[in-house]
Amino acid sequence: MRDLTSRALDTATALGASYADVRVVRRVEESITIKTGRLEGVAGGETEGFGVRVLVDGAWGFSASHHLSPAEADRVAADAVRIAKASATALRTPVRLDDRPPAHGRYETPVTEDPFAVPLDRKIADLMAADEALRRVDGIAWTETIFGAQRAGIVGILLVLAAGLVALWPVHPPWHASATSAADTADTADTDLA
Repeated sequence: MRDLTSRALDTATALGASYADVRVVRRVEESITIKTGRLEGVAGGETEGFGVRVLVDGAWGFSASHHLSPAEADRVAADAVRIAKASATALRTPVRLDDRPPAHGRYETPVTEDPFAVPLDRKIADLMAADEALRRVDGIAWTETIFGAQRAGIVGILLVLAAGLVALWPVHPPWHASATSAADTADTADTDLA
């Protein structure tokens, strides 16, 4: 990963960026849907990509891709610089970064139970139980119970400034939400259980 980010930074600065950063992001998602007592769907997936942000002639440029290759790092960095140069032609006030040194730190949101560590059969059983409880309410014609979880983390950020190269590695824990909907034939009531 460091080769990809370093290559993008080298390309951006060689093409005129006074500032550049590269963010590599990995996202894992899962969802479960129950409709009126029936399992409608279970889905999950993982994506990864990177973005390059640059400052050229006082203007910002940004480009991104989901292809993680050296050639793509060059293309995306060059595209970000091209966008910044084009933006600079219509600029009224140039962006000026202050002289403060980069901040270093780490924060991790406390999580009592990682939703990705909970077995799938338990999540489905919990949703089925919630859906069944809704269907026991008089007047309810249909129900929908949904679980969604996402872990999106910035794998790494590399910045290049006049002072040199700085690496930051933040940690972003998973989040999850559950929601239910129930309706008679005319009205819908939504309840967020997150």
